[in-house]
Amino acid sequence: MEKLHPGARWVFRFRAYWTLAFLLFFIFILTFTYYIAFGKNFLFIIIFILFLMLIIGEIYARLSYRFWEYEFTKTELRLERGIIWKKYSNIPYERIQNVDVI
Repeated sequence: MEKLHPGARWVFRFRAYWTLAFLLFFIFILTFTYYIAFGKNFLFIIIFILFLMLIIGEIYARLSYRFWEYEFTKTELRLERGIIWKKYSNIPYERIQNVDVI
C-alpha cells in the first residue's frame, strides 16, 4: 500500500479545522452563557478552547493522513482509510470516470 502525497496533509488539516469550527461555535455559545451567568474568566476560557481545538485538529489531521493508503492492482484501485474503524474500498477501473493530475 502506498501513502498519499505529503501536500495532502493540508487537505486533512483544513477538513479537521472546518469540522471543529462548528463544534467550536456551540462551545462558544455555552461559554458565553456561562460568562453571562457567572462573569468569570471568559477570555481565558475562549483562549483555552481555541488552543485545545488546534491541538485536537492537528492530531486528527495527522492520524487521518497516516492511515489513508491506496494501491493500484491489475483490475482495481484499493483504498484503506480510517483511524479507529477501518474502511476498505475496491473500485474497478471501469467505474473510474475522471482522473485529475496536477
